[in-house]
Amino acid sequence: MATLEQINETEKLIRKQETTLHPDLKIYLSKGKRFDALQHPLVYDPLYMGDDYGNQRLNLYYKDGKAQIDKFWKEKKYCHYIFSHQTPWRVRIFHTIQQKLNNENYWGMLFELWIDSENIWQDLYLWTELLKSNRRGKDKHFIDQEDETYKALPKKLIVYRGHRRHNKDGLSWTTSKKKANWFAFSYRERGEKKNKRGRVSQKIINKSEIFGYTDRRDEKEIILLP
Repeated sequence: MATLEQINETEKLIRKQETTLHPDLKIYLSKGKRFDALQHPLVYDPLYMGDDYGNQRLNLYYKDGKAQIDKFWKEKKYCHYIFSHQTPWRVRIFHTIQQKLNNENYWGMLFELWIDSENIWQDLYLWTELLKSNRRGKDKHFIDQEDETYKALPKKLIVYRGHRRHNKDGLSWTTSKKKANWFAFSYRERGEKKNKRGRVSQKIINKSEIFGYTDRRDEKEIILLP
């Protein structure tokens, strides 16, 4: 935990920074109805105010983050490099550096990125391309052959997907109808008092169609590729 002296020193550093937003950050600003949002690969601020102090703070975060990823890149610490970026950007960063990774690191990192991601559908084509790689070793990470729940799955099974109209087609399914309902109806968009637009799709698949299975997030998740 930072001491009061360290906090004060940080405040002094912030106050010394330029008051305009760094040019590298400006191009990642998007207009909103009430607030702008900053969605840079290294810095995220959903309520960008544009004030001097806020700019100073964000500039400092960016400079520190840039120095950190440059260090990780130079040291070939590619996992640290990827996970130093903001969550929505990580799979895109992975895609750009995949040739630097051996098969073990490729599948291991990709699986961790999958577990860490909440909006797979936003980069659906990118995920599909990466998961369809002909690299060896994917089963070691995406299917635990010794998992008792996976072993107990029948040759034919029903899977479910909770979604809205815009993300009906996806890679992530579940054997739990209850969990699919949770995904379909638990999220509300801004201004909604109740989610009435959720949907649950279901289909019958062969066990052999399963690309991946994980219950690490208690979701009984089935990954299906198109």
